[in-house]
Amino acid sequence: MLTDDPGTPGNNNWEINSTINTSFRRSTELEVPLLDINYGLKNRTQLKIEMPYILVNDSANKFNTGLGNPLPGIKFRFVEDTIHSFTISTFPQISVPLIKGGERELKLPVEFEKQFGIWTLGEEVGYISFSPGEGNFFSGTLVGVKLSSRFDLMGEIYVETNFLKENTTSILANTGLRFVINDRLIFMHSMGTQLAALNTERTYFISFTGVQWLF
Repeated sequence: MLTDDPGTPGNNNWEINSTINTSFRRSTELEVPLLDINYGLKNRTQLKIEMPYILVNDSANKFNTGLGNPLPGIKFRFVEDTIHSFTISTFPQISVPLIKGGERELKLPVEFEKQFGIWTLGEEVGYISFSPGEGNFFSGTLVGVKLSSRFDLMGEIYVETNFLKENTTSILANTGLRFVINDRLIFMHSMGTQLAALNTERTYFISFTGVQWLF
């Protein structure tokens, strides 16, 4: 899902996600795959690095391929209330441009999660900086339900807006599922569309399909 959660892999544990992501606008962008590697440093801290291999078919029907920028980060869950099933974390990340003069992106989010029996309510808010004085504020609200010990359904609304300079707003709706195959392997899928686009290019369809290895 677009909305991240406060969860971490646990001390000395690895979590590796391999996914295929799609985004359809006037151009088509595929991440084939996106590799996301996470390591649990103590129970509440997670080290992360991700990198996609990107294929773009632009509006002129030209194909471009190449590695996307690496995105390292560190997540720290600084609130863990086990009595009330409430957690809070922060997850700063910064992209590293592979091309000289490329754009560096800094993401500064805070994640909240509350459990209500089989229901989960999650919220992520933060700021993405593209250059000094320019960036987007974002907010993701997620609701999940555990239908069984192996199967979860989720839905979210994700809003990204820039009112500092360009006055753009994007609102996306997304649905997803998570199926536990065994103790080491999880299947994940989501798909959605943009509900509103103010002064920005319309995104018609997004999807995410992948597996998660735990060890």
